[in-house]
Amino acid sequence: MDRLNAKARGGREPSTLRIFPYYLFKFCEYAKKDPEQLITERLQDQKSDEMSTRRKHEELLTRWIGKMQEDRISSNTIATSCGAVRSFYAASYVPIIGVYVPSGVAVKIFRLPTPSDLFQMVDMSEPRAKAWICCQKDSGISGGDLISLRLDNKSPIYGTIRSQLLKKDSIPVHVYLERGKGMSRGLGHYDTFFGKDAISALRSFIDLNASPDAKLFNFTEKTAELLLKAVSKQVMGEHITPHILRKFFNTYMKLAKVNESVIEYWMGHSLGKVKSAYFVPPVQEQMKLYMEAYPHIAIPKK
Repeated sequence: MDRLNAKARGGREPSTLRIFPYYLFKFCEYAKKDPEQLITERLQDQKSDEMSTRRKHEELLTRWIGKMQEDRISSNTIATSCGAVRSFYAASYVPIIGVYVPSGVAVKIFRLPTPSDLFQMVDMSEPRAKAWICCQKDSGISGGDLISLRLDNKSPIYGTIRSQLLKKDSIPVHVYLERGKGMSRGLGHYDTFFGKDAISALRSFIDLNASPDAKLFNFTEKTAELLLKAVSKQVMGEHITPHILRKFFNTYMKLAKVNESVIEYWMGHSLGKVKSAYFVPPVQEQMKLYMEAYPHIAIPKK
């Protein structure tokens, strides 16, 4: 036990030092051996030519983890328990290696907004938040790519974003983007689209007579996150991030039975040269697919 405390003392909180012996006791209880018996057996096992024998205590710890999971022990407690056991073995110069321990950090699971949720969020949002929500849920592209868009971003077929927005019958707007960020630009272009919700929100929000190189969103991704959090908290009782809006696009496009590779392509994900050649249709055909699926991501009318 003194070995465990000496090993654990380096940089650990006093509370951790107090609970480590408790968890080692629980492990010994599970193994039906005292600490000295564990180490004696471990030292003997390490001399074996059989891998299964040398890793017997790794398997013992793995089974204990499984037992704790079956007993619905929290991931934080499991991580601490295993930390105590591994520290003990390490302090005895026979470390436990290659054992997967569930993370002790809880992962927050966000509820995916519904089209009705987005209707309420948009209804109570200021123009810039409304435009951001509609553009991201309509296209599924990253916040970085959305921030980079300018009025003079040009589709090789349909012209600039500004020229498309100025045409009353231009639905959807074809957005042609270069993949990659910063020094990694040059990874090829991809197509995506803004539907009627994004078009309406952009026409109300931006000055179409501004300089051609003016950005659609003249603020940072952090500002976008704060805007989203504020309005989603009021509507859904929890914070929604730009990533969740992308997930909304991905999920509801799948519900519309759009090919998964096409959805990933619209979101700016790389498919590789071979997959792109076989799964991505011409822009005009993409537009048809998009418009057929759009009712699934459209904000309901009042």
